[in-house]
Amino acid sequence: MLRSITASTLRNVKTYQSIPAIAQRATVYSSMRFFSTPTANTPPPQQHESHATLDTSSKQQDVRQSLLQASLGHVAQHGWTMESMAHGAADLGLPSVVHGVFPGGPAGLVDAYLQECQQEFTRLMHTNGNGPEQYWHPQASLTDKVRALTVLRLNMLKPYARRWPEALAILATPSNVPMGFRHLSELVDDIWYYAGDRSPDMNWYTKRASLATIYSATELYMSQDISPEFVETYRFLDRRLSEAEWMDAATSQLGTMLSFGARSFVGAITQSRGH
Repeated sequence: MLRSITASTLRNVKTYQSIPAIAQRATVYSSMRFFSTPTANTPPPQQHESHATLDTSSKQQDVRQSLLQASLGHVAQHGWTMESMAHGAADLGLPSVVHGVFPGGPAGLVDAYLQECQQEFTRLMHTNGNGPEQYWHPQASLTDKVRALTVLRLNMLKPYARRWPEALAILATPSNVPMGFRHLSELVDDIWYYAGDRSPDMNWYTKRASLATIYSATELYMSQDISPEFVETYRFLDRRLSEAEWMDAATSQLGTMLSFGARSFVGAITQSRGH
């Protein structure tokens, strides 16, 4: 199912007055990056690649992965910058120009990090063959499951939380908005999918809109949280989820009214992607 929803849904399903100013700023950013039209897909690779080409591609991927890990080790001090990538390259004994494996410089570093987080999240869903159920108790509600998976995803941000506003600023630039759109939509879709949501109706859109708002607000709150082990961040998350749960009935009614507009939007996005 296409991972997108309408901006009008997000504006209506969330009551902002009870959210602190920092969360409101995250909500504005969430709507901007979640509902921007993605760019056209990258053309598929050639079907017949030589062994030499495949070998070169594999080596480039190895360098990219190594440089990502090395650069992340400097983000806490130098931020999401060329400087972090230069230090990472030096750690590996590589020339500084190797940062070209991240197209767009700092934006490429943020993109690679978010891709890594998504892959790690998927891997954790299948750790020891236990599935996502290993992260909640047998009687957990759907909200409990969403919370558990959201916390799991937020935990990946802990080492870089203080520097995360820099990454958000990078994602907010016009040329990077499609990237932010893609990562946020995939993130919330993954959480709902592994939590067991299979909504076939308008609730599919409203749930993802609500979670996109909540997640964006919480990650920004986390970047400012000075409490031990980010305990206040998780309390903030609980309050937002509680409010969303209280809104379920109203959201369901709202979904009927917004159905036509949302599906028209989805059709337009699908067409722009060439599907």
